[in-house]
Amino acid sequence: MTGSYQDSLIHVTKLGTLFTAVFFLAFAFVYWSGGYPAQAVWVNLIATLCSLFGFVLITRFKQHRPTAHLVTFAIYISSAGVMVISGGIHSSSVVWQVFVPVAAFIMAGLWAGLRWGAICFITVMTAYLLETNGVTQFAGFETTMADRLIDLGGAIVAASIAIWYSDSIKSRSLADLEKAKAQLNYYATIDPLTNTFNRRHFLELSERKIKRTQTSNGHVSFLLFDIDHFKKINDAHGHIIGDQILQGIARICMKNLRTDDTLGRFGGEEFVILLPETKLEDARNIAERLRRLVAETPIETEIGPINITISIGVALMENTYTITIDQLLSRADKAMYLAKQAGRNRVIIWDEHELQTTLSNFHRM
Repeated sequence: MTGSYQDSLIHVTKLGTLFTAVFFLAFAFVYWSGGYPAQAVWVNLIATLCSLFGFVLITRFKQHRPTAHLVTFAIYISSAGVMVISGGIHSSSVVWQVFVPVAAFIMAGLWAGLRWGAICFITVMTAYLLETNGVTQFAGFETTMADRLIDLGGAIVAASIAIWYSDSIKSRSLADLEKAKAQLNYYATIDPLTNTFNRRHFLELSERKIKRTQTSNGHVSFLLFDIDHFKKINDAHGHIIGDQILQGIARICMKNLRTDDTLGRFGGEEFVILLPETKLEDARNIAERLRRLVAETPIETEIGPINITISIGVALMENTYTITIDQLLSRADKAMYLAKQAGRNRVIIWDEHELQTTLSNFHRM
């Protein structure tokens, strides 16, 4: 069973109505067949009717809290009524007073359990004080060893079943909660279309990995790339095909990157890859291999395979760590822009002097 905690309470209360009805009916039969006073039989028959009415109340009218208190009241009048006619504080039925707040807690929560616990405590103390002060003598049948065994055994069985079922409900609710937390964490960190990290989580992971690399005075490289002529693909074939292209690109990257590399979707058709402990030449080789793989691997779509290319900008954070991640990504973005301007389907390394010269030449053209 899955659902909210409230759903769990409703379910256990519905079962409680049937469970208690069977119990009260069984006790009524035992008292009737055993020749006990008629009052003991009638008290349990009334408790049975209360539980059955509670079943109708929660099944047809979805009234959980009134039903929970009605069932608890049925347990209370069954135990208190038999206690009054069978010796008061000496009655074996007094043990059921302990079960009343347990049942209330399981069906209606903490405060219901505390309130019914107070009621049962007052009931037992009143019976004790009335008898010890000679105010009244509780008449009725004498409690036998068999009565004590039946009541004590029944209370133990009922409490054990209730506690077991309550724990199973709690365990399922906790499992549902953990599942919901995992789903929330997934949606907070993963781009749902490509199953890669989203921009925010990618940056958080990058911060952590860069700090870890700093301790070893290593290098960190970034690859920033997007799909060439992606707008034309969307315009020609529609966004569904465009989405399938993005998913295909993500699959190629994830299959061919190293274990510690981090892939993220930055938005639209733009992806970014963090390469920890990677010098510039190694980053160039990884970028070139990735570019070649994409160019040589048609992406499967519902209209058939489509060949695409990507343009990649590469930037390096050296072990001096004098720039931020945003600055590093800006460098990779400039390099990617240059790759686009130079004809696409290529890898460009960020080099401040070379890029400034090349970009100036493009602006003059």
